[in-house]
Amino acid sequence: MSAAAEIQQAMKEARFLVRAAGDVWAAGNFQRIVEAPALLSSAVEIVRRTDELLLSASPNVRRQAQSDAAALANEVAKLARLVDSSAAFYRGIAARVQGAGASYDSRGLAASVLESTASPHIEV
Repeated sequence: MSAAAEIQQAMKEARFLVRAAGDVWAAGNFQRIVEAPALLSSAVEIVRRTDELLLSASPNVRRQAQSDAAALANEVAKLARLVDSSAAFYRGIAARVQGAGASYDSRGLAASVLESTASPHIEV
């Protein structure tokens, strides 16, 4: 397999994994959402290997890979928007229902936040 074909295949595989992470996230089922980090870790590993191939590839091969890299970046951006909107929704619901905000631990999981007892100052 040529370097260009190998790079193209790797980018497609990484896009597939990012899409799959988005699919399990969009399911809204915590049992499935926990699959997303493993899928994304696999995609990152593929991108690392692809980066090594690109460093040793000719300028022509690198130019050919730009559209695949842009498509991968687009998939990542879609997933980022999904995760951000999910987090914003959760924070909004938590604030409305519990009167408390939400924060996240180093693994990206929800962690409780102790609210201060002082009334929030709202300027109008």
